[in-house]
Amino acid sequence: MSHILVIDDEPSVCRVIEAVLTAAGYTVTTAHDGRAGLEAAARQEFSAAIVDLCMPNLNGIDTIREFKTLAPTMKLIAMSGLMAASEGKAAPDFLGMAVNLAGVPKLSKPFRRIELLDVVEQVIHKKSSDAA
Repeated sequence: MSHILVIDDEPSVCRVIEAVLTAAGYTVTTAHDGRAGLEAAARQEFSAAIVDLCMPNLNGIDTIREFKTLAPTMKLIAMSGLMAASEGKAAPDFLGMAVNLAGVPKLSKPFRRIELLDVVEQVIHKKSSDAA
């Protein structure tokens, strides 16, 4: 079955995603930040990567940009939690930015099991020429 790379700095999020995807028959590798994710992808091939947008060292948007350059056929999913607005200002829409910037599907945290599985299935079964 497909091998999924999960890139998130929150160990609990990685554990939940790994448990759900493993139970569904996927093989999962986790990375704690964008740099570690890019290094993992340089060592082996993955069917897709789920990339959190808010991470230390190399944020998710920059990680997605790097994947688009270094591994243009890599199927990607942008993931982020809702940012709280501060001082009456609207919170930035990082997921919207990632989708607009790189044309990748999104997964909002917190997510339900079925939402995770649906987006992964959609991305895995999408033809490379359709992914952009």
